[in-house]
Amino acid sequence: MNERQIYESPEDRANQLAIAHIVSELWPVVLTEHEPLSHQDFTFSYKGEAVFIAEIKCRTNLRARYPTYKLSRHKIEHGLDRQWEKRITFVLIVRWKDGIFWRWCTDKDLSPERTRWGGREDRDDPQDVGPETHIPIGEFRPLTKIGRR
Repeated sequence: MNERQIYESPEDRANQLAIAHIVSELWPVVLTEHEPLSHQDFTFSYKGEAVFIAEIKCRTNLRARYPTYKLSRHKIEHGLDRQWEKRITFVLIVRWKDGIFWRWCTDKDLSPERTRWGGREDRDDPQDVGPETHIPIGEFRPLTKIGRR
């Protein structure tokens, strides 16, 4: 059996970690980094209790370049499974060239209207093609400082 190539580089992980640190500075949470190749990148806790898991992506284009943000449906499914199982929230955080934005992931992300077939066909890797969730860009909020009452 051939081992599948790993596309996530150490630089990708470093960029994700930098964004996670920004989140933990702006929101009153402590981050825990997951192992490479985990379904999600980080768990964030408040007062010792996990409050959300996050998938963090870093893009090199402006946010408005495309009408939707595409993410593997498998990642959405796994994040929502963890959300239901652990009673914590699943958050998608994306850094575009024009800022860092985030959104809660919900069951709506699994709807047929948001699911399309796609992926990276330039890698000649059949595991890199499959169902994707298309999230309208307008559903993302800018990352800003928040506090707890």
